[in-house]
This record gives sequence, structure tokens and C-alpha cells, in this order.
Amino acid sequence: MLCDKCGKVLAQYQKFCPECGQAVPVAVSASGGVVQPEGHTPPTMGAQQSARNLLIIICIILAIIAIATLHGFAATLAVICITVAGFTAFTKSIPARKKLYGLGIALVAVLVTNGIEGWQEEREEHRRVEIARQQAAQRAAAERKKEEAFIALSDAEHLDRAKALLNANAATGSIGDALKHLGAITPSSPEAAEGEKLKKEFGDTKRRQAREAAKAQAAAAQKKAAAEAQVNRVLRDAMAKTIENKLLDDGYNVDAKAIGPDHTILQIKWILASKVLAHHLSKEGDFFDQARRVGFKRIEITDGYEETWYWNLK
Repeated sequence: MLCDKCGKVLAQYQKFCPECGQAVPVAVSASGGVVQPEGHTPPTMGAQQSARNLLIIICIILAIIAIATLHGFAATLAVICITVAGFTAFTKSIPARKKLYGLGIALVAVLVTNGIEGWQEEREEHRRVEIARQQAAQRAAAERKKEEAFIALSDAEHLDRAKALLNANAATGSIGDALKHLGAITPSSPEAAEGEKLKKEFGDTKRRQAREAAKAQAAAAQKKAAAEAQVNRVLRDAMAKTIENKLLDDGYNVDAKAIGPDHTILQIKWILASKVLAHHLSKEGDFFDQARRVGFKRIEITDGYEETWYWNLK
């Protein structure tokens, strides 16, 4: 069968010419039904849907490959082209030749864009490398120039630089530079003895400062410990009073107080104190923890006469 407009050879089941889009005449039977060409089986809806699903999968795979391998804008352009191609693949009104032309143009555009982006990125990377190389060269030249100037100094100049830099409050870098200047003085020169004297004086000053700093640190720590001890003593007295008031509120005629050196013993006196009470108290973990935190070293329960139970806190 030939197209009436362009003469292209057509398949028997085609309704439109893929070349020019001309509608193919359809034979109609006397009853009004479409007469199918002999030997032709039209594609079923299931087959068409399977083809569409396959095309969607192919488009997704191509889009993933494009995103993973192409540069930024080229990848975006490729995804757009793949999407458009997927939508137009089953559009019968667009001739196959035009579809192929469109795909070819899109492919060229993507490749050209990707090449341009790759070239731009490579050029930018080369520029960064070149800048880093130049900066490294400048630093090396500055260090070399500095070293040459250092070598050119006389012994007297080295000594003067060391005197200007070397003091007990100088920064670590300045001290290092000063010692470097002293090390560069010729041992047989008149400045060598003065340099050694300067170095010794500096060492003595640093050691004296270290001793004074350690002494001040120890004094501050001792003062802090004394203040904390005083605060904890007040807290121990307050805790004993709180316990006494609570037990009195509960109906127990007790005396509770902090006794001993620095009030480090919590004594609870009750005439009816017994082994049972001591046993119950030993299970109060929070009570013992709180007593330990404020500095109690021992807790006692006594009847005031012969019976006393105690716990040493570590």
C-alpha cells in the first residue's frame, strides 16, 4: 500500500503516513464496519501499554546515566530531551523522520554543552592550580630572601636583634627568633660572651616566673579548697538540722547534729534507736549519697547510752 500524498510504502495496519502524516483511506463494509486488510492483526491495548512501560523504563535509565556522567547544565538538558522524546515517541501525528532529526539535534546539543562545561571546569581547575603554585613560589622566595638577609647580618646585629626580641613576656615565636640570632653569633667573636650572658639571664627569669606562677597557683587552689570546705561545713550543719526537723515533724524525739573535726560526723540520737532502725536507714542510698556530697565522713545512730551504729563514708 502506498501513501496517496508522498508515495511512501505503508504497512497495512497504519492509519497515518509516518512520512507526511497523510491519513490512510479505510475500507468500509456494507454494514458500516472497518474492513481489516487480509492477514493483518492490529496491535492490542496490552501490547501498546507494554511498549509504553518499556519506553518509560529506558527513559529513566538514560536520565540516571545522564545525571551521573554529564556536567550540570548538560545533564539537565539531557533529562529534558529524554522526557520530550518519551512523550513524542507514541505521537503518530509527528513523522518518524522529524523525530529522528529532533533526537539528533538534541544529542548534538547535549554533547556540545557537556564539552563546553568540561572545558570550563578544566580551565578553572588549571587556574586554581596555577594560583596555588604562584603563591607557593612567592612564599618560598620570601623565605629565601629572609634567610639571605639573616645570613648577611653581623654578630653585633644578631646580638642587637636578640636583645630586642628576648624578654620574659615575649611570644613563643619571638623567643625562638631571638635564640636563633644568638645561635648565629660566631663563638670566637666579642659578642658571643654577651650572648651567652643574655641567654642565661633569660633562662633564670623564665624559671623564676615559673616558680612564682606555680606558687600563686598553689595558693589559689588552697584558698579555693578552704572556701569550699567552709561552704561544705555550713551545708553539713544545715543538713543535720533539716534531718532533725523532719524527724520531729514525723513524731520522733531525736537530736541530729554535725559533730567532730570540721563537723564531718552526722550523729542522730534517739533513745529508742535500735538495730531495726539502723537496718532501714542503711537502705536509704540517696541519703548516704547526699551526706557524702557535702563532706560527711561518718554517720552514727545512737540511743545516747550504750547502743551505736555507724557507717564510714568513702
